[in-house]
Amino acid sequence: LFETFFGIYRLLQKIGNRLRKVREGRKETADEVAEALNMSPDLLDKKENGECNFEVGVLFELCAYYEVNIEEVV
Repeated sequence: LFETFFGIYRLLQKIGNRLRKVREGRKETADEVAEALNMSPDLLDKKENGECNFEVGVLFELCAYYEVNIEEVV
């Protein structure tokens, strides 16, 4: 069970890191993206750090905003 949890945690971190790199490549701040998506900057920060789950809708919304395919970040 621990290995499964740890694997999910590492996956969330990888997704978050990839999304952060996309955001930084676009020269956007977390505050700007969070405002554009009607999300709190704290929540976006937690998602980029892998500290909380990605709801499928939020992941698709971020990918659409950044104009990247979900396969590029998962």
